Amino acid sequence: MNLIPALIGSGAALASGGVLIAIGAAGSRAAALIALIAIAAFYPVFAFDAPDWGGRIAHLAGLAIFAAAGVVCFRRKPAWLALIIIIHGVFDLLVGHESANAPDWWPPFCAAFDVTFGLILYWAWRREPDL
Repeated sequence: MNLIPALIGSGAALASGGVLIAIGAAGSRAAALIALIAIAAFYPVFAFDAPDWGGRIAHLAGLAIFAAAGVVCFRRKPAWLALIIIIHGVFDLLVGHESANAPDWWPPFCAAFDVTFGLILYWAWRREPDL
């Protein structure tokens, strides 16, 4: 894994999470759901720049799976929403390098962002009784 993109991804997540905490928006699970869907949407964007329809469909399916999991977690078990974001980071490491037209730095950047951001959200929510 390329260390510089991973460090930048973690730094971006710390900054993003820090802003959410500072303005009191970290408790908004809706913001976390939107972030998850936006994060998962990058691979289909990269895939649509490639000529392979199979890759496009696979990445759209991945987006649909992460979005659906996020919606279910949002409604039933919010702490799992942070876990789904972390799982997307693991997904980045496992299959991100195979993504059509994604820059080489993207998988480590996104993986580090996702894992760090998911941990920040979980930490921010840890005292809420319905998690």
